[in-house]
Amino acid sequence: MHWKRHIDEQAEQTLSRSPEEAEARIRSYSARARMGQWGLFAFLVLSMVAFRFGSLFFLLPEDLRTILGPAPPVRLMSIALAVYAFSALIYILARMMGEDRNYHGWAQLFYLAGFYIFFSYANSLHENFWAILVAGLTILGLEHFRLWSQCQEVIRRERQILAKFDRSSRKLPSEGD
Repeated sequence: MHWKRHIDEQAEQTLSRSPEEAEARIRSYSARARMGQWGLFAFLVLSMVAFRFGSLFFLLPEDLRTILGPAPPVRLMSIALAVYAFSALIYILARMMGEDRNYHGWAQLFYLAGFYIFFSYANSLHENFWAILVAGLTILGLEHFRLWSQCQEVIRRERQILAKFDRSSRKLPSEGD
């Protein structure tokens, strides 16, 4: 596979020069791989808050609702959610082929929060809650898997390097010999 070879070539160029550097990179990539879990957790908390308090827009004063104007049609918001989810999944799948090891789930979390807000403002959050929840879990779950798998590849390489350092240190004669 072309993308696998590209990751292997990049890893060869950025090999650790010492066991300490390899261990530091393993710790760094392990922490980075867990970022997706935090994003999923934040989305679940956001979803619980939206489910419990989603009708807070009913409490807005009529003057403020007049200033904000009418909510977009629910049908258009549903289409926007479907288009967003599809494009976000395609974007994540495209990044799986590259070597981007940064977490992009925080932006997705804000987009999903926007959908909760818009549907709530249109007084139709309870009818569309499960669509947003499933779209968010799918998007953030795939983003987490993408980052986790790419970080695991780097961690595997660094562990191989540590094993080589360990084998070479055992082969060296000690100073007392």
